[in-house]
Amino acid sequence: MPHVTEEIWSNLSARNARLIVSPWPQADTRFAADANALERVQDAAAIFRRSGLRVNLSDDEERIFQAVVKPERMKIEAISIEAETGRLNSEIARCEKMLSNPSFVERARAEVVGAEREKLARYRRELDALSG
Repeated sequence: MPHVTEEIWSNLSARNARLIVSPWPQADTRFAADANALERVQDAAAIFRRSGLRVNLSDDEERIFQAVVKPERMKIEAISIEAETGRLNSEIARCEKMLSNPSFVERARAEVVGAEREKLARYRRELDALSG
């Protein structure tokens, strides 16, 4: 794969150096506002794959969801929204309990604490997506 990538890079216009020694591209600040544009679609896909429940999305988001997830091909038995909401609430409670324990936060590795914080944020986003 690195050889193919290098070959493609060398055939692009305005490439003066090989890819392996080229500087990492800088983020274009014009698109900073759109950095999390697909977060709702990603959350909707995760919810659907896990529970079979559909989240209300805008037309563009729904188009992307349909193209990526292809729900008509999946054989998922939907669980009730109450069951999924209950599961998310219990996961949120579990994360909040862990993160409110000073002993856990102080003794656990930073990566573990960070992962729990990310899970908590994801569970809250998914709960919001199901509620809205």
